[in-house]
Amino acid sequence: MLSARPSHKTASNTSNSREPHSLAVFHLVKSRGLSSKSAISAELLDSRGITQTHIRNLRTSRAVMPLADPCKTPKCNVELFSSLGLSGTRFAVVLQKEPEILESPNAKLVVELFANYGFSKEQILSMVFRVPQILAYDPQKTLNPKLDFLQSAGFSALQVVKLLHRDPYVLRGSLENQIMCSVRVLKQIVRTDEIVVKAVMAYPRLLKIDLEKQFVHNVTALISTTGKETLLEQKIQVFSSFGLSRNEFFQAFRLQPMFSWTSVKKLREVIDFFVSKLQFEPSNIPRHPGLFLHSLEKRIIPRCSTLNILISKDLVKRDICLVYLFKLPEKTFVKNFVTKYQQMVPEVVKAHRGEIDFQGFDVDQKALAVD
Repeated sequence: MLSARPSHKTASNTSNSREPHSLAVFHLVKSRGLSSKSAISAELLDSRGITQTHIRNLRTSRAVMPLADPCKTPKCNVELFSSLGLSGTRFAVVLQKEPEILESPNAKLVVELFANYGFSKEQILSMVFRVPQILAYDPQKTLNPKLDFLQSAGFSALQVVKLLHRDPYVLRGSLENQIMCSVRVLKQIVRTDEIVVKAVMAYPRLLKIDLEKQFVHNVTALISTTGKETLLEQKIQVFSSFGLSRNEFFQAFRLQPMFSWTSVKKLREVIDFFVSKLQFEPSNIPRHPGLFLHSLEKRIIPRCSTLNILISKDLVKRDICLVYLFKLPEKTFVKNFVTKYQQMVPEVVKAHRGEIDFQGFDVDQKALAVD
């Protein structure tokens, strides 16, 4: 009997060396009714910090198990994700979004492609967490052509890294139908690769929206000629008439590309209002091109009228930032500057409706903050 015990331990140890997680797998098969492969998959996830609750959610929400062969690709991918710092709850969130990446044969190749291109481990992790499906893309047929195109369009390798780290959703768009199309439309508008790059770096969404579809009429008008000058040149001339340079026009465009769709008439009216009525220095205007996206009659002037009443009654400090005031969401502005004071000063309601004329602030406007 004594001689049998060592033999029993040896057999047990041999079994454990071949299947180190066999007890956990056995428990999952018996207690949860999983197949052997599913149990191995679940135990593999559990070893990387995925809780039983997360595993249950994965099984019920999307079919992540059973896996084709949990001892091969999934195990390698789990180790790959772990090396990036993806584990526990964050890993569970990623799998919830895109469980197929656990079996993707491209995952390692995609990570290697990004690393060789100059992305840091932290940047790759950030991109994968937000857009996990990129790990399922073919690195040579899908991802590399997009990286190469961006460089051919004038982006440096460092700019490509910064752009995609900031907005990895760009990689989900079709190269031919989305990214190349957007760059082509932008090039028609601003003419130079340098300005296209600056515009996209400031506003990556330009590579994700259908510029041709959304702005086809504006684009056609912008690049069409009227005499010898384009509409773009007319807009630059409006800036010049207020002492602003061509460079300042494109500075505004880089900060807010949508600003370029403002009509010549509105450009002139907005700049004139800010200079003559609000006494802005013209040089301040290109620094806040988002102002051109708001309506003078429906937003800017009514808010000025409201603020003028409140300041004249010493209910609001005179050093309030005007640009901040114009950018506030409508609901927030109404709550803080209309509803809050309408019992004490009923006129603010009419002012906010645009029913009170505004010719300038009654106080010294130099005391009002621009930025």
